Amino acid sequence: FESPHLFMILYICKMGLTKSEGCTFILVVFFVYPGSVLSSAFLPNKLGFVRCYSVKRRWQTIRRNYDIFTSHSNSISFLHQPNNTIESHSKSNGFWHQPKNTIESSLHSPPPDHILELIREQSYRGGFEPARDFRQCAKIVNGSIPLDLVGTLAINCPGRIRVGARMLGHWFDGDGYLVTLSLDGNSKEANVNGRYVRTSRFKAQEDKNMEKEAVKNVEPPLAFSGAWTKAGMGKWWENFIRIPENPANTATIWLPPLQLSSDVLRSPRLFALCEGGHPIEIDPISLDVLNGEQPFQSSPKSSKQQIAASYFSAHFSQDPNTNNIYNHGYILDPSPFSTPRINLMKFSPEGFLLHQKQSYMPYNTFVHDATISQNFYLYFVMPYTVPSGIDLIPFILGKEPLGGGMRWRGAPSIGNEGHGDGLKSYLHVHSKNNLSLDWKVEMPNPVSVYHIVDAFEEKRDQELHLKVRVAELFSDPPADRTKLEKQFANQYAVPSGERLHAKLREYTFLLCANGSGNLLASKDIASGQSSSE
Repeated sequence: FESPHLFMILYICKMGLTKSEGCTFILVVFFVYPGSVLSSAFLPNKLGFVRCYSVKRRWQTIRRNYDIFTSHSNSISFLHQPNNTIESHSKSNGFWHQPKNTIESSLHSPPPDHILELIREQSYRGGFEPARDFRQCAKIVNGSIPLDLVGTLAINCPGRIRVGARMLGHWFDGDGYLVTLSLDGNSKEANVNGRYVRTSRFKAQEDKNMEKEAVKNVEPPLAFSGAWTKAGMGKWWENFIRIPENPANTATIWLPPLQLSSDVLRSPRLFALCEGGHPIEIDPISLDVLNGEQPFQSSPKSSKQQIAASYFSAHFSQDPNTNNIYNHGYILDPSPFSTPRINLMKFSPEGFLLHQKQSYMPYNTFVHDATISQNFYLYFVMPYTVPSGIDLIPFILGKEPLGGGMRWRGAPSIGNEGHGDGLKSYLHVHSKNNLSLDWKVEMPNPVSVYHIVDAFEEKRDQELHLKVRVAELFSDPPADRTKLEKQFANQYAVPSGERLHAKLREYTFLLCANGSGNLLASKDIASGQSSSE
């Protein structure tokens, strides 16, 4: 790229499969913000925000593709998170070790002094600095785009986790930031655009920033509240009965164009997703917001009109055979007498709601990710609980953010022995047909999982085995979720050698016809560790 503020490496692996299965492209996208990439030492030290995408997936090939890819991953050095060891390069050569006035003149939101010192200790922390809007035509310096690779990849992530010197309370509270990578193998062109999602909270903060001159080392008041972040200057009266606002910062979904008339066809529809709100429609070209938060609903032609009864979680699943979309949303009910529930949803390929069903949960907790197998929709229920009933009082009164009341209540956290409630973890397995809960499998030990990689059904001598691959928090039992959340609360301040990682693990479950089930085996799949994020 011409700009020194964005650097990207794109590995394209075209995998030839059988004729009936089609072709799969594996894209490994490597982005770093902002100008810190001017230091050549980043690649040897495995710095990077890496995303791997399979453009086309079929059930017969998913696990095979992943096995092939992970078997070679150790030879691709930057697939792993930065080393926790001291950087081997000379610190005086890096972007962040230039004079402060040089750094400040290069960045639109230079870090305050205390954050700059933290970045200088570990240069990868510069990747958490605020991004800025940009539009770039890429200059292909090596390799070529395959002729039959044409399309746009959209990535969503927190673009900033601080406003001025004011740190947000959690990485997940960061303002959503979209990056689109458009590839055209025919014209040999690649374009990359980056832009903050113009949510109501983002625009309100920008207006507030304009009212007061930005001062690098001053903490400005916030115009919004997040799940872990208090509004204003954090005073209770500024947060009294204040609901967290949707940052739209986690994922995207593409939906087919809608036919407006016989001769007018819209472009494909793009939405920014976050489990803390409804989808927000985005213009795929300009990345402007077309429509604010709106829940998905049934087709106007449907005889039964219904609207999604919950938020639309960030990580949906799409069946590669029917193209139907599956997702879930947590049912927020502050009543102390309510039973915890989750809302399961099934959508048409166009995004119209076909069916939804609420299912009881053993306790109040968020489900961040789920996946599908050939016949099932499944997710893990983990004892990182959400406050409910009287436990919500400090949040309602503005004394603490909603996330301040979340607790790990499985096995005791390390250094916090004797304070765990011993809640169990479960695997919930629902029918993709009617969304009913067919199996609830108790795990022998608590698990801490943010993301599920894949699930696959196998018949073994009249038995049904379900294999589930997850990115599981890597630590000696018990899973130290409390420490992980502290890491997310301040990504700049994680001490060297103490950043938590995840391991790729596979669980094999036996699902019996009578509705019972149990865990048969678990094992590590790939050597090494990856980002817990």
